Amino acid sequence: MSEPSDEEIRRFMEKYYPEYADNLELGRILYKRFMKRRRHTGGGARYEEYKIGELQPRMRVVVQGVVIEVFEPFEYEGCAVCRRRKCNNPNHRGRKVWVVDGFKVSDGTGTVFCSYIHGKDEEGVDVEEGDVVRVYGFTKLYKNDVEITADKVEIVRKHPDIQEENGSETETGSATEPVHTGSAVSGNIDEESLRNFLEAIDMFGKLKKSLVPQILQRYGLRWEDVSDYLEVIVEDGEEWVRLKKTR
Repeated sequence: MSEPSDEEIRRFMEKYYPEYADNLELGRILYKRFMKRRRHTGGGARYEEYKIGELQPRMRVVVQGVVIEVFEPFEYEGCAVCRRRKCNNPNHRGRKVWVVDGFKVSDGTGTVFCSYIHGKDEEGVDVEEGDVVRVYGFTKLYKNDVEITADKVEIVRKHPDIQEENGSETETGSATEPVHTGSAVSGNIDEESLRNFLEAIDMFGKLKKSLVPQILQRYGLRWEDVSDYLEVIVEDGEEWVRLKKTR
C-alpha cells in the first residue's frame, strides 16, 4: 500500500475523527489501523469490523457480540423499493408491508440496538437472548444513539440453554431439566447461570462495568453472586471488569 498524502489523511480525519483533523501524525497512525482492519464483502458491499464502542454514524460495519435483549417485531407500510414510510422518489413504485426485528447486542465495549427489516412474507431474524451473533449493516444516529440497520445477521453460537433440534439434550443438560432463573428470588446461586455468565465475560475479555447490570439481569444473578470471580480495573478513567487471573 502506497503512503497516503497529507490531503488523504486530512479527509480521513475530518470524516472519522473531526476533533483531531489537524493532527496529521495521529491521523497516519489511525489511518494505518483503519486499513489493516479485516474487510468483509457481502452482497456487493464491504464491511469493516469494529468494536461497538468505536461505532459512529454512517459507517458500514460488522460487529460481534451477545444478544442481551430481543424486542417484539412490528410492522409498517412503506415504499416497496427503499422501505421509507414516506418516499418522494418518482421512480419508486408500489407500497409494501415491512417487518422490523429488533434486538440489542453487547461486546463488552458497549451496547447497540440492531434492526433487521424484511417483507412480511420473508424470513426474519430468529435470535434469542444469550446468542452470540455477527451483525453486518449500516450505522445511523437515532435520538443521539448509534444504531445498526442490519443487512445480514449470522448466529455464531446459540445460547447454551437452547435445545438441540432432536429434542434429546441441551448443551447444559437433559431436555427435562428446568431452566433456572438464578438467585434473584431464592438467594441461592444457580451454578448453571453463573457458569454461563462467566463464559460470557471470558468471551468479552473485559466489560465496561456500567454494562454489567444488563448482563447480570439476563442470567438472573446479582453483583454479590459474581464479585468473587471478577476484578475491577480502571483504564482512561473508566471502570472495566474482567475475570480474576488464576494463580
